[in-house]
Amino acid sequence: MKWEEKFKVKFHETDANEVAGVSQIFKYIQEAAMCQLENQHPTYKELFEQKKAFILSSIRLEMHAPIFAYDKIIARSWACPSRGVNFVRCYEIERDGEILCEAASSWALVSTDEKRLLPVEEIDCSNYFMDEPIQTER
Repeated sequence: MKWEEKFKVKFHETDANEVAGVSQIFKYIQEAAMCQLENQHPTYKELFEQKKAFILSSIRLEMHAPIFAYDKIIARSWACPSRGVNFVRCYEIERDGEILCEAASSWALVSTDEKRLLPVEEIDCSNYFMDEPIQTER
């Protein structure tokens, strides 16, 4: 299952052609991911209190169609099966049933006081909606 957040694209979030740029798209998908963390725990704040933090390792974004000012979109985010020290999270943005973009990211969980990578088993993600990763082209 995937976490969903609905947005209406504001005019000031777009360029002169009324198209949302990559940085804005990242804001929508990150907001969906943070909402999932806030609602399904552990939250980012809870991790920080445990002296842990996620650090983005890589992200791949594929755009299939532009996102325009005033579009009503759904941003989805979900955790994927992960192992070792690599946490996988995927995203998609939809408008009227059409997938506009897809993204796959890799995250590292680090100990902020020990300055070391932590394995996947170091936190309990069993509350998170999980699904399979998307297959992005290389």
